[in-house]
Amino acid sequence: DSATKRIWNIPTGFRFLNRLKGGNGFFFKDEIKMNRQLTNFHASLAKKNEKTYLEWQKFISGETSVNTDIVAPDILAAWIRCRNLGVDPESDPQNPVLRGHDYLLNLEENKQLIETAYPLLDKLFRLARGSVVALFDQRGYLLHVIGDKRFEESNRKFNWYPGVLWTEEHGGNNTISAILRDKIPAFIVGCQHYKKLLHDVSASSAPIFSPEGELLRGVALAPYLHMTHPHTVGMSIAVAQAIENELKARKVLEQRNAAYDKTDIISNLQKAIITYILEAMIAADNEGILS
Repeated sequence: DSATKRIWNIPTGFRFLNRLKGGNGFFFKDEIKMNRQLTNFHASLAKKNEKTYLEWQKFISGETSVNTDIVAPDILAAWIRCRNLGVDPESDPQNPVLRGHDYLLNLEENKQLIETAYPLLDKLFRLARGSVVALFDQRGYLLHVIGDKRFEESNRKFNWYPGVLWTEEHGGNNTISAILRDKIPAFIVGCQHYKKLLHDVSASSAPIFSPEGELLRGVALAPYLHMTHPHTVGMSIAVAQAIENELKARKVLEQRNAAYDKTDIISNLQKAIITYILEAMIAADNEGILS
């Protein structure tokens, strides 16, 4: 129906928020209207998810006639890739995990990014209560994860903690692998995931680019399906862009400081040369060489 189509064509240009109320959530003038909108959104989401699940069952059973009015072509293509990779749709994710020296080295290599991103990720987590917020690197490894303590056990079950690799080969289609492949914001909901374990969650991710336009890392936001917000994608994009802007500002500051340092070096060198020349002239004069 039209309501369902609106949900599955959510634009990526959402405003991050209307107003913040004490940094803890959204403030809407008409809370009754907002509650009604959320109720309708979740009802449509659940309806769409049920239909998607039936198509998913058909697909994993070997049928080829998947309804692309329900399953978007890019999701179907991802399912096909997963099947060709030999991903088991009904097993728990078998994600590789960085440990020991490799894990610490990866954190050290991404130290500046983690420090830059942390305040913004924490803000996103406080706004999107009930969600898990994560930062991942250009290979798909989770670098930093912020989540509600109530869901720590579930996060472990989902392999949603630092050091875990989330490529399509190991975790089925997911928004992190989609970012690495397409380099554009991604939104995957419930049964659109190839892995059955992820059918109760939705996820959105947005890429983080360097000032030169190179894909650096990404931000992922993963709430349970019943806690998904219409602005999930928009919030991920806004935080990713804020991190990009902060990285650009830091680079400009570093370049400016480097320029100042270079100027100081040149100035000191010039002073040293002048001092040397003067001392040489004085020494020469004392020996009667100069008139």
